[in-house]
Amino acid sequence: MIPLLLEAAARSLVLGVVVWLALWLLRPRNPHLQKTIWIAVLIASLAMPFALWARMAPSFDMPTYIITLTQSMSDSAQAAPISGLQGLLGAATAVYGLVATALLIRFAIGWFATWRIRRSAIPLAQAGESLDVRVSPRVASPATFGSTILLPSSSVDWDEATLKAILSHERSHVRSGDCYVQWLARLHACLFWFNPLAWWLNRRLADLAETTSDDAVIELTLDRTAYADLLLEIARHPAPTTVTAAARSNIAARIERIISNIPPASPPRRWVRAAAVLALLPLFVLAAATAQSPAVPNRVNGVTGATANPAEPHMVDIGNARDPSNYPADAARQGVEGWALVNATLNEEGRVTYVQIVEISPADTSYGFAEAATRVAMGVRFNNPTRRPRQVTFRVKFALTDQHAGDAPNLDTPRAGGTR
Repeated sequence: MIPLLLEAAARSLVLGVVVWLALWLLRPRNPHLQKTIWIAVLIASLAMPFALWARMAPSFDMPTYIITLTQSMSDSAQAAPISGLQGLLGAATAVYGLVATALLIRFAIGWFATWRIRRSAIPLAQAGESLDVRVSPRVASPATFGSTILLPSSSVDWDEATLKAILSHERSHVRSGDCYVQWLARLHACLFWFNPLAWWLNRRLADLAETTSDDAVIELTLDRTAYADLLLEIARHPAPTTVTAAARSNIAARIERIISNIPPASPPRRWVRAAAVLALLPLFVLAAATAQSPAVPNRVNGVTGATANPAEPHMVDIGNARDPSNYPADAARQGVEGWALVNATLNEEGRVTYVQIVEISPADTSYGFAEAATRVAMGVRFNNPTRRPRQVTFRVKFALTDQHAGDAPNLDTPRAGGTR
């Protein structure tokens, strides 16, 4: 589970960065549209682990060769690293579970406490527009819980203008479902507490919700200064984190925006919002896509290869890849397996003249996988039908087996692949 969550968080983080860069370049000023986009990113982030687990997004075949080198080791040498890796993974799972559980319990306790406040609150007569407005002495400032507007008991002393402004602000939250979005963002932060995007999304969506609700008030009043003073007064009273409060989020920036006479933004049309969400769909599909091996490897001249196209280079000789000494000694001694992705440049005769290490795993260069993969790749020969310099991709894998040291290493000579 931990590898899946880490991969989903990393892919979601990349998706969030790409969307942020796109918004920074395009600079859409409408906070309603920005909120729609970031809600879509939130939903995509929550769906990411399910998309990866169920392989819902398309998989792309990577026409690479894989040469698997195996090295024998004693049972005692093999058991220690496997046991250590399992112990480390178990510890990581336990830490994740403890933190996620603590955050979820905290959120649940706060939600249940606020729900009890809502249930015991007294409905406000003649609220208008079928709004569920309730008054409770247990809340210190106006807030929205679900579709219910909660007012403090001091609201009975408010003048008509103040009550109108507060109800307009909270009505906007109810219409937009901001509280439900905030609960979803909080759940995302609890489950992906190790991902900075989760906490940033939680804060960003709260800020945008308050900005759009402020605009709803400004459309009804010309006295921006009085509304800014009202927000300052309300901000002195804290609100629960399970509600959408009138003045809990980014109060300084909101007041600056209010008094700067920026025209209030109107919600964009539905087709504009739909277009923005649809524009994000290809990014989500790309972020959730995986690379995999072709289902049936092709064979050319008895050698399993990445393509059956006769015009493409085909591996015909693996050189000294069978030599057990190619497996890095330090990695074998520590029971570490790995792989290296290389780009190999071929000459007219199909011999490798240059090798570039693209990626290695583990990334620690002290294991020597990069150097070993370079040695192996330099000894490989291809049939190059075009008689022109070409580039091909190798993935050299290093695997440990429990065979006896005197046996020949198990070599999976080239096969089509792309999975790491």
